Amino acid sequence: MSDLEDKDYEREFTREPMRVKAEIMIDGGWHDCVVTNISPFGARLYAGLKANLGKAVSIKIGESGKLSATVIWLQGDELGVNFDDDQSEMARVLIELALHQ
Repeated sequence: MSDLEDKDYEREFTREPMRVKAEIMIDGGWHDCVVTNISPFGARLYAGLKANLGKAVSIKIGESGKLSATVIWLQGDELGVNFDDDQSEMARVLIELALHQ
């Protein structure tokens, strides 16, 4: 568990643990990654690549389409993102993921 998750702060939605293959676009190139938890507001990814805080990225999870996000934390090979998409769109993605796991 990262130090960031150890901090006591409230989330509006609980992050749901998972292990789903995905792709992340950073600097114009797609890279394999794994989503390790997700909520309508953000996700934790194991990507094994370098990114910068505040970097705009796109994430593809299954057939859910591309999701826009911003990198908000980095730790080793993991990064956290906040989704820029509308929460209703994110709810649709989460339902689709739940149905196809």
